[in-house]
Amino acid sequence: MPSSLSVKAGFIGSLYRILGLGIILGSFLIFVWVFGDAIRSAGGLKPDRWTPFIGAAILNLLMLFFLMVLWERVLTFLRSPINGSVLPSTSSLYAAYSRSWLARYIPGRIWSLAGRTILVNRLGVPADQVARSIVIEVVLAYGMLTIISGSILSWVYLHPLIAVMTFAFGVIFFGASVIKIGNLSKDSTLQSPPISLTRMVFQKAATLLSGGSYFSRNFTLKGLGLYGAYSLMQLAFIVLIAASFTDLNASKIAVISGAWGLSLTVGWLSIFPPVGLGARDGLAFLLFSQVVELPAASSIVVSSRLLMLSTDLAFVMTIESTTRIHRRFGLNKIRIRNGM
Repeated sequence: MPSSLSVKAGFIGSLYRILGLGIILGSFLIFVWVFGDAIRSAGGLKPDRWTPFIGAAILNLLMLFFLMVLWERVLTFLRSPINGSVLPSTSSLYAAYSRSWLARYIPGRIWSLAGRTILVNRLGVPADQVARSIVIEVVLAYGMLTIISGSILSWVYLHPLIAVMTFAFGVIFFGASVIKIGNLSKDSTLQSPPISLTRMVFQKAATLLSGGSYFSRNFTLKGLGLYGAYSLMQLAFIVLIAASFTDLNASKIAVISGAWGLSLTVGWLSIFPPVGLGARDGLAFLLFSQVVELPAASSIVVSSRLLMLSTDLAFVMTIESTTRIHRRFGLNKIRIRNGM
C-alpha cells in the first residue's frame, strides 16, 4: 500500500496541476476580454506615420524576450549562487514563463506570482527560489525604470545638474541597497550574538528576497545595467508610439518618456486593475496632455495599450510554438549553468 507521504505528495501534485491549468485558462479568458475592450476603444484609430508604429511593435516584442531571458538568468543565479547545479531545460523554463505571462491580466498581483511559481516548481525548481526570482526581477526592473524616468523629468522641469545628480545618487543608493540585502541575508544564516529586533526584521526580509544568495558587486552591476537597458527600451517604445501620432521635439520626447516610466511603475503598484491599465493609462494621459494635444495624447495611450496586448499574445504564441518544436525533436534536456 502507498505510504501516507506518497499519497500527500500525489495530492499536492494534482492540486498544483489543477491550479496551474486554472491560472492559464483564467489568464487567457481575461486577456481576451481586455483585448476586446481595447479593440472597441481603438475604433477609427490610425497612426499618421506607420514606420515608428511598426518599430514600436517590434521593439516591444523584443523587450518581452529580453525580459524573459533576464529572469532565467536571475533564477539560475539563485539556483546556483556558487557552484553550478542542475536546472530544467531553457525551453521548459521559457514555456512556464510565457504561460504565466498572461496571468498579469488577472486582477491582483498574486496570480502572476503564483502562476509562474507553480509552473516552474513542477519542473523541479523549489517554489521559494522561483518566487524570489520574480521579486528580484520586479525590484530591479521598476527600480531602474523609476530612477531613469525621474531623472529625465528632473532634466526638463528642474535643472540638468539636478537630473545628473538624481540619476547618479539613485543608481548608487539602489545598487548599494541590493548588495546590503545580500549581505544581511548571508549574515542571517550564521551563528551570531543576540541582535536587535530591527536588525532581525531586516535580516528576515533580506533572506526572503535573496534566499541567502550573496549579491556580489559584479552581479549587481550587471543587474542594474541590463534592467536599465530594459527600462530604456520601454521609454523608446512610447516615444515611437508618440512619433506615430504627433511631431516631437527634444522637450516633448523627454516628458513623454519620463511620464511613461512613472506611469508604468504606478500601474504596477495598482494591485486590482489588470496590469494596472486604469491607473497607468490615466496618469499617462494626464502627463502626455501637458505637452501634446488631447486627441494625440488619447491616441498614444490607446494605441500603446492595444500594441502591448497584441505583442503579449504574439510573444506567448511564439514561445508555445518553439516549445512544441523542442519537444518534437527531443531538445528539452537538463543543463548545468552558472548565474549572471
